[in-house]
Amino acid sequence: MNLDDESNFPTWYSSSALLLSAILLAVIGLTNKREGNPYTREWFGLAAIFLYLSLDEAAELHEGMGASLRPMLKAAGYFHGFLRYSWVIVGAMFVLIIALTYLRFLAALPVQTRSRFLIAGSLYVGGALGIEMLEGRHEYLYGKENFSYMMFVTVEEGLEMLGIVVFLYALVSHLGSSRSVLQILIEDDLPEHTSHIAVENQLPMNNPPKVPHSKSHNPP
Repeated sequence: MNLDDESNFPTWYSSSALLLSAILLAVIGLTNKREGNPYTREWFGLAAIFLYLSLDEAAELHEGMGASLRPMLKAAGYFHGFLRYSWVIVGAMFVLIIALTYLRFLAALPVQTRSRFLIAGSLYVGGALGIEMLEGRHEYLYGKENFSYMMFVTVEEGLEMLGIVVFLYALVSHLGSSRSVLQILIEDDLPEHTSHIAVENQLPMNNPPKVPHSKSHNPP
């Protein structure tokens, strides 16, 4: 249960939550493609990003990025303080590129969805980058074997997990606000067992449509 370790229950949970986000983003992308709505590529792009984040959470890919930057930062005299975890440089650049790329997409979202996306992103990035930098500085000055360091770790991981929970809620709410029934079908009669998504809008169950009764010539 140690949040500062890998290959344990918190890591599995975080990786699974990110993977679920990727699946929901792909479903939204497929429904938009089927209905001919704009920004389909952006939804699929987000699905790919969250799939990578899920893989990174489980396989620690960002640690490899940090290891490649560490010699250069040491040579330049910057391997200390807030840049103790050198991967945050790549992470900050990645966040900036994604934010600039998705500005128009974000502006086109419904107000509630956009607000929830911004809240989720602020929580996740604030933990993954902001608190991570403070945590690195604290480790550089005081080491890891102290209560304060573990508090930094707890806040960092807690913000990341909370951000993904808010993001999942935003995705489910966005998907449910535009349709009442979502069916994922795999039909054998389609070429090469192609899967597709069928979307139906149905009336609420407490207000069923009236069906006319046909007259029967048979006795009751």
